[in-house]
Amino acid sequence: MGSKRCESASDPERLRNRYRRAFSWSVSRGNAGKGHEAAGMVRLATSDYPDILEDYLSISRKRKGNKLALSKLQLHMLEDLVVQEKSIKSYKEKLETEANLPDRAAEFIRSQITLHGLIANAIRQIGDGMAWRAFDYDRFTTRILSSHPVKQTILAEGTVAEMGQWAAINDSANRKAIFNAVTNSIAIGDVTAIHDNGDVELIEVKSGNAKSRRLIRQKQILRDVAGVLTSGSGIVEGKSVISGVLPITPKNHLGQLRDLLVEAGTKGWSSALVAPHCYVECADFSSLRDLSELAIKRKETLGGGEGWGDEMVLSASSMDIIQFVPNAAPLTVFPLDDRTCVDLTIGAKAYTTYINLLQVVGVFYRAGWTVDHAGKEAMAATQNEASFMLRKEGFVCHLPPADIARLAYELLSPETLVDECELLRKMGPSIGERYGVWTCEGEASQWN
Repeated sequence: MGSKRCESASDPERLRNRYRRAFSWSVSRGNAGKGHEAAGMVRLATSDYPDILEDYLSISRKRKGNKLALSKLQLHMLEDLVVQEKSIKSYKEKLETEANLPDRAAEFIRSQITLHGLIANAIRQIGDGMAWRAFDYDRFTTRILSSHPVKQTILAEGTVAEMGQWAAINDSANRKAIFNAVTNSIAIGDVTAIHDNGDVELIEVKSGNAKSRRLIRQKQILRDVAGVLTSGSGIVEGKSVISGVLPITPKNHLGQLRDLLVEAGTKGWSSALVAPHCYVECADFSSLRDLSELAIKRKETLGGGEGWGDEMVLSASSMDIIQFVPNAAPLTVFPLDDRTCVDLTIGAKAYTTYINLLQVVGVFYRAGWTVDHAGKEAMAATQNEASFMLRKEGFVCHLPPADIARLAYELLSPETLVDECELLRKMGPSIGERYGVWTCEGEASQWN
């Protein structure tokens, strides 16, 4: 399909640890893999820190058009990230240098590393939300800017010089700046300037006159990306891409998700079949006592249902969403209240979706499309480039894994994917069958 052919929930190992910064997220599907992870999550959720994160998020949303407010907020976020990274570094050094620590002390230190990592991750997800709003929720821009790995930390050499450039932009007229290190999603350059007319300027800051092969590569990446963002086409990750805006307002089931999260807040869990293709489970770990209730309810609801018992079911958890930065909207732009968004970013709450691909296929069939291959067969036939191989009246359309990620994480309606395919078909093979990153005209209306 002329769409986002990039890694997503259908192929998680290819994306793991690639787009994230200092914190290696290893907690999945609402369960801590190790005791120290659970302890760190509980300690954070029951502390006063979520209140601070809620304040950060509230300001980023409420004052999204106030350059001074966002500048001051970023300074607080930077200061906070320094504290988290120094704490993580100190605790890791303690584990490495004190070989005879009692088991209980070592577990406590590991739980503190988890806690500080969760805080850093939540802050950067708030930064991701700021970036999405600054780019007017344009998926093409965010996809391109997250197209390279990044491991930079606030403690890295050169941060002071970067802050100087960032401050100079914010002091100028008609521009505002994002300090890239407060985000997960902006992985190219050090500072991003957004002009009032929507133009994006990528800036690489160097402290000194040193030249290296790495610097040359970075400059080339900046030139390539700037060209793609300017022209709407170019080479990204070794592939020729095009972009455009489709006159569509996406349909989704985020309203039902909001209601389920509210219900989970009162009794610990909730679940529902929100659409024929999508079953959702929500958990509030502050009051959840027995996960088996979720499994029992799922079996009662889906047992014997068409397609729910075979390999055509894809599951995804909100706690994995950070692994798919290029393809999924950050939790901090979801149309949920500030505290719920924060609870989702730190794992105090979570939702899991189960996507019945057989039901999704049925939506395309009813719209007159032939599905040549789906799921694992399509991935194998296209070297992991397509989850569905579609055809209609001679037009071939490959639906990428990234769009399946949107079904799972953003609760996108498959009818919207059908609408996108139909528009691309009308463009003709010269456009519609090329590798593209498309933004829906009504994208902004579904986010906060």
